[in-house]
Amino acid sequence: MTITLVTPGHLSSNPRLVKEAQLFAKAGYQVRIFCTWYLSWQAAHDQQLINRHSDWQVTVTDWTGGSFFSRLNRLWSAVQNRWNRLISRWDHSPRRAALLLNRHVWRQSRQMTRVPTDLIIAHNLGALPAAIRAGRSHKVPVCFDAEDFHRGEPVASGPDGWALHLVENTFIPACHATWSASPSIGAAYQTLFPSLAFTPVLNVFPEAAITNNRIQDPSAESPLKLFWFSQTIGRDRGLEDVLRAMSAPGCETLHLTLVGFLSREDEVYFRNLAGSAENISGRITFLKPVEEKELFSLAAQHHVGLALERPAPLNRDLCLTNKIFTYLCGGMAIAYSATTAQTAFYHDHPKTGFLYEPGDSKALAGWLSSLLQHPDRLSAHRQASLELAIHRYHWEKEGIRVLSIIESVMGKPLPS
Repeated sequence: MTITLVTPGHLSSNPRLVKEAQLFAKAGYQVRIFCTWYLSWQAAHDQQLINRHSDWQVTVTDWTGGSFFSRLNRLWSAVQNRWNRLISRWDHSPRRAALLLNRHVWRQSRQMTRVPTDLIIAHNLGALPAAIRAGRSHKVPVCFDAEDFHRGEPVASGPDGWALHLVENTFIPACHATWSASPSIGAAYQTLFPSLAFTPVLNVFPEAAITNNRIQDPSAESPLKLFWFSQTIGRDRGLEDVLRAMSAPGCETLHLTLVGFLSREDEVYFRNLAGSAENISGRITFLKPVEEKELFSLAAQHHVGLALERPAPLNRDLCLTNKIFTYLCGGMAIAYSATTAQTAFYHDHPKTGFLYEPGDSKALAGWLSSLLQHPDRLSAHRQASLELAIHRYHWEKEGIRVLSIIESVMGKPLPS
């Protein structure tokens, strides 16, 4: 039997889709993937993934501009996108809305209808209309993995907000099964679509990601090392709290590693902020993104992982990102900002770290300083994180939920 996964973006920027594809292949399913390429550097990472999984059948819509046909795709899609935005001023149909969220939505739909499948899973709201149309053509079930609470994203209150709401209201009820990346996201969607069960499937990692090759606790020769990562390093993401905490009394030896793409403008911003905060710029290391397998070993060479989500927009308040589960795999103490989702997770597992109100750098500094003064506390946090990764939060356990959902819907008719 064949399972198809579709995303409007890059394969390598969606580790959740990759984990599901690996899970299905291991369970004996044939795996098809439909994705698009629009960034050359990201496409290179995608190709590495594809090369490592020769059993996957991957169809790519390439509009990076790196080849003749890719440049044609880019040019043609730009023309279509402009035309679609013009028409959408008075045409507020679901078809038009779908194109605003994913300019290649109907191309991906046509691609999927040309090849047989037994089930389709949409990742990201922009992929859902394509999945529903292809599912109806094949008369197979369609599932939606709600990685985000989309109407809680900034775009929902912008000019294209009507399109996002219309796509959700039109296509989510047509799904046969749904699951979500956090209990809070699932609860939010459940209130909107009570006929669907949004089963939480967390952003955990395979057991192979858990590492015992961890850094020793800090000493006079080795400072307390903090770690944060994302696709991009940007302002208003909680990093300001950490920089201010690093300049507080008792935190003079802390070192911070930031992993992600950094624009020249934002680098100047953070350097200036660090310079104004008692000159801590010499204790900050900026690194470019690394492959996922390298990220775990890199994180494990630090003592404290930073989960600094903001309570706004609403989607960030409700999400449990892969940062937390990366830190658990590395056996790291975790600093949690008090969003709705992270507060609930922390109260379930208080031994893993510290919860602070976003913006309260003084409280954060106090906790970090206490880890230096009381190394046993740091060791206890780190051990608690590692035990959670080993015994509870890993993909071999979490993936069972996905397989159970898939097996329950196979062969059932798509809702009308």
